Amino acid sequence: MNDRDLLLGIIHEVKNSVGILQGLMELLKRNLKNQDKKLAEEISSEITHLSHILKRSSPLVNSLKLSISPIQITELLDRVLFLAQEDLQKNRITLEKRYPGVLPEIKGDPELLQEAFLNLLSNGIEAMPKGGRFIVEAFPKDNFLQIEFIDKGAGISKENLEKLFLPFFSTKKEGLGLGLPLVQRIIQSHKGEITVRSEKGRGSRFIISLPL
Repeated sequence: MNDRDLLLGIIHEVKNSVGILQGLMELLKRNLKNQDKKLAEEISSEITHLSHILKRSSPLVNSLKLSISPIQITELLDRVLFLAQEDLQKNRITLEKRYPGVLPEIKGDPELLQEAFLNLLSNGIEAMPKGGRFIVEAFPKDNFLQIEFIDKGAGISKENLEKLFLPFFSTKKEGLGLGLPLVQRIIQSHKGEITVRSEKGRGSRFIISLPL
């Protein structure tokens, strides 16, 4: 999908939300005395939804500005797992770390990579609503550093697997379908690659390769 198609998709989503806002405003004018509170809440909800779409879409349309610095990936992964610790515990998910204390250094934008890793971790947590096991693995491979996020959740069907990185595609009822495209954009901006292996009912493995 090129930038033009992506922009058209964003415009379509924004128009839908604006249309809903306009309809609610008309109802508000006619029923202000009786339903003003409920309608105001609905309007607020749609405005929030619209704002979220625009916020999540912006990095996909605009060029990512990287702040490059040396990164010790072990420290970055430890920080990501620390930030997700409460969600992991709340969802009864056991974490397994499979990486050494020191790995080869890479160069990249630590904030953007942290966002990408947190997104994958969040997806893994959501894939295991009844609890389970989540594995984070990292190791050097050829001239790359390979990082794997592995969940033992519901898995992804072959049909959905092919659409996973398409903007606005989501298997979640409330999902915008912008998280994984952004992750892919971040990894590609670091001259890396992200792939996924999954089997329905057995979990998913997201594999990131970043150049050393």
